[in-house]
Amino acid sequence: MKGKLLAVLVTAAMLTVLLYGCGQSGETVETGQEDVLEQTEEQNAEDSAAVSAETALDADEMFTDRDYETDYDESECIPIVLSDDGIEAGDGVTVDGTSATITEEGTYIVSGSLSDGQLIVDTDDTVKVRLILNGVKMSSSDSAPIYVKEADKVFITLAEGTENILSTAGDYAETSEDEDNIDAVIFSKSDLTLNGSGSLSVSTETGNGITSKDDLVFTSGTYTISAGNHGLEGKDSVRVASGTYMITAVQDGIHSNNTEDEAKGFVYIADGEFEIFADDDGIHAERNVTIDCGTITVSDGYEGIEGISIDINGGVINIAVSDDGFNAAGGNDSSGMQGSDFADAGISGGGGGMGGGAPGGGNGGEAPQMPDGESQESSGEESGESMSNADMSADSNTAADNQEGNGGGPGGGMQGDDMQSGDMQSTESSYYIRITGGIINIEAGGDGIDSNGALYVSGGETYISGPTNDANGALDYTSTAEITGGIFVAAGASGMAMNFSDSSTQGSLLVTSESSQTGTIALLDEDGNELVSYSPTKEYNSVVISIPEIEEDGTYTVLMGDDTQEITMDGLLYGSSMGNGMGGGPGGGGQRGGGGQNIGEGTDGNSDMAPSDDSDGNMQPPGDGQGGQGGGPGGQMGPGGGGTPPDQNGNE
Repeated sequence: MKGKLLAVLVTAAMLTVLLYGCGQSGETVETGQEDVLEQTEEQNAEDSAAVSAETALDADEMFTDRDYETDYDESECIPIVLSDDGIEAGDGVTVDGTSATITEEGTYIVSGSLSDGQLIVDTDDTVKVRLILNGVKMSSSDSAPIYVKEADKVFITLAEGTENILSTAGDYAETSEDEDNIDAVIFSKSDLTLNGSGSLSVSTETGNGITSKDDLVFTSGTYTISAGNHGLEGKDSVRVASGTYMITAVQDGIHSNNTEDEAKGFVYIADGEFEIFADDDGIHAERNVTIDCGTITVSDGYEGIEGISIDINGGVINIAVSDDGFNAAGGNDSSGMQGSDFADAGISGGGGGMGGGAPGGGNGGEAPQMPDGESQESSGEESGESMSNADMSADSNTAADNQEGNGGGPGGGMQGDDMQSGDMQSTESSYYIRITGGIINIEAGGDGIDSNGALYVSGGETYISGPTNDANGALDYTSTAEITGGIFVAAGASGMAMNFSDSSTQGSLLVTSESSQTGTIALLDEDGNELVSYSPTKEYNSVVISIPEIEEDGTYTVLMGDDTQEITMDGLLYGSSMGNGMGGGPGGGGQRGGGGQNIGEGTDGNSDMAPSDDSDGNMQPPGDGQGGQGGGPGGQMGPGGGGTPPDQNGNE
């Protein structure tokens, strides 16, 4: 997959990487296509102001001066020399066999090797401790080689030019009930910062690589992480200023999971080079993920970047995953509400979650509220004509025919606890993906970009080689998708294809082909000049193209492999979204619910392809029916009617 991902990189992205400043919208970017991205200084200023006002994380608050401090005077450091023959240490350190415990504030320089031992920091909770790793090789058979039991904050500096190797050889021993389980090679109950100009290799077959139960901060250094669970885990946050990271993980590459505090549980990357091979998510945050700069490659995983909200302000991001590239969704699992979740929420006979689904369909029962400023009528403009409850129930036989199969494709989207809260409007409004800059290349088996709320694009370059199955789309959102600048090209299957919303101020085309295509996609102006091109790695029969050059009333030619189509714009948007309303997951037990109101802006909410559990814990295959929410007794979240998709290439 790694080699395949590198092949995805389009010529435009490779040529702009040295010219495209992180976090900048650019003015003119030379990509081999003349004037591909032109934005005025006024627009750049507006975008910058918007980012400052809206971005969840403030870079100035992420790092302290001491986080960056790497200099030290060795003559003033307290030595700790590791050896299987006995540990030698100075003042402030207690030695017990192959274990050394730091009990006092200070800077400690650690060297030597230890085949089975531990270095512990256990001080008052007001004390800061600094460890200088000066060529350390250390392993433990059943615990963390470095364990921060108590301190205010601990700093680990990798001495210049040194190689440091830490590992856990076996399973982690269980701890007492009143203590956190020690499950990482470096495990800290306090804030932890790593920096320096040396290297650190961390390996464990059963646990995390590096864990902090507070903030986990990196400002420099070279790291190689191999972990049987998460690579890097910071409960409150993971913050990276710079450095080089090679992460291989059975779960998430980078993970933050504080669910109690809405201001925590985030991942912030200011810069750095990352190569992540993770079986689950490349980067996962319980709250927000913000990337300002850096080069990030995620390969072979399930999802690329996941959080309730995602802000991409710069950098070069390359993702090749089996499911969603970017996913703005809540909870630790990207899958949506399944049968057991309905039972937990007190909804008997529950069926598939919000999300998934084939074209058409609405919600059974009551329609969720739209975000502030969005009416159900206006929000449906991109997805075809909306249907009222009266319209949907006028011919019950027809509605029943459309509902066969108890909902659409695989479920996804809203989580069980979201439904229990009963506050769909506030939950949905907290989900968003915002792209203001950077170069993004996504190869996704599921949705390329999937937001359970909104999508905002004001800059950067985004290229997506999306799904080949009709249960997913290259672009997927629930409430609105606004584009005001940048380059955006997304190819995939047409079954759930979506265009940008009519609130966009930059032109966008959604064009489909009657047959699957391979090869280059290009947009030409009426004089035959190429405005943008992209070569997806997979077959496709649908493409969304948005660039600043698209104008109202303009005439363009779209090349899609062997298919050539001439497009005349009637407004800024061409082509309607394929999905109507929120598609359902596999239907559950109970009577078929009444047809609910269609919720404009067609979307499938999420793209999970895995079967779901029913309320008894049995695996259920994805449903066959057209959109709408599956299952549920009558009057409760029953499947909506299967609407007819709008003309694929028609204007609204």
